[in-house]
Amino acid sequence: MTLTSALSRRVGATTLVVTATLAVGVSHVGSASAAKKQRPPCTKRALTAGLRRSRASGRIDGKNSNALGCAGHFAYAIVLVDNRDDVTVLFRAGPAGWVVAARARYCDNHLVPKRIYQMSCETN
Repeated sequence: MTLTSALSRRVGATTLVVTATLAVGVSHVGSASAAKKQRPPCTKRALTAGLRRSRASGRIDGKNSNALGCAGHFAYAIVLVDNRDDVTVLFRAGPAGWVVAARARYCDNHLVPKRIYQMSCETN
């Protein structure tokens, strides 16, 4: 084997490693941006759609300054039922938007982000 052919093989292997690393890096960046796109907007309209999607009745209390909040893949909303009783509803981001989530499952296991934990889990 000549020095030129050995050098050529080494350069070829290095190119292969660099190419593979770049491909993995691009794939990882694509995955991160795809994950961000799965999170629905933190709006009254998006959470109301989540209520309807989950077949829950009521409407988000627009008069309350803490009527809704979001952090990570979780959100909460204060929902008026029969226009008189308010209930805190926990949501989790799903592929189609917000969906109503079981508070016992996520709150009891402290899976709800701290930023909204109190309003999501320690209210009615």
